Amino acid sequence: MRLDVIERLPFDDAVASHVYASHLLEHLMYPGQVAAFLRECRRVLVPDGVLRLVVPDMGKFLQAVASNDKRSCRIAHVSGT
Repeated sequence: MRLDVIERLPFDDAVASHVYASHLLEHLMYPGQVAAFLRECRRVLVPDGVLRLVVPDMGKFLQAVASNDKRSCRIAHVSGT
């Protein structure tokens, strides 16, 4: 299933026990699209549902850039670690 996450998600209210998004938020416009996506997550989650978000660790990436560590820059960008 392909979804446009900046549009209304095609699910009823309070139907999901979990929502998982990996490396998505950093590609949305802040604050508008991010806020809209998070509102949709809240709408589709059941009470006490779990929202799990994975975002890049910019601290590690910036450390690699500062130390001119090209290998770590590439790994951090690809893996998000």
